[in-house]
Amino acid sequence: MAIVQVIARHSLRSPNAAPEVLAFESRIDAIVRTHTRLLSENERAGELEEIVRQTIAPFLGPEQDRVTIQGPPLRLRPKVVTALAMALHELATNAVKYGALSNQFGLVDIHWEVTDETFDFWWTERGGPPVVAPTTKGFGSLLISRVLQAETRGDITSDFDAHGYRLHLTARLDALVAIAAGPE
Repeated sequence: MAIVQVIARHSLRSPNAAPEVLAFESRIDAIVRTHTRLLSENERAGELEEIVRQTIAPFLGPEQDRVTIQGPPLRLRPKVVTALAMALHELATNAVKYGALSNQFGLVDIHWEVTDETFDFWWTERGGPPVVAPTTKGFGSLLISRVLQAETRGDITSDFDAHGYRLHLTARLDALVAIAAGPE
């Protein structure tokens, strides 16, 4: 991934880079950060809360209090970590550009619940500009609906409610969690 990032930066860098080029670089950065963290710690999985915080931190700056993150500890498989980090990056990008984080009043709530067999994850925005459902599916929507859904083997619903965008992922827990390395 680092090689792809270097090639992309070298090939696409210009003083007048199009927004699409900047978005591409940002997506590559999100993937590289996630992989670097996993490799540097010799981990086979990632802790969900840490992944969420690390992925959305660049979008918040001093406004960290506008996002709540809550859920029980959960270690995810590396492929699930990568897919979720990419999806979170897209959600945060859209929240900053069009949603709850595009004004000074909006809030984002990220939380998850775990039962014996099921994982539920919610991204909920409120207080931003009125939400309008897109007329076409962009890269972010396809990423979330295809990659995240495939890696989690879950179901994803998106709700473009006028008061705020909502995403809900539900999946079988055994499709997400890292296999324990043995007794600790």
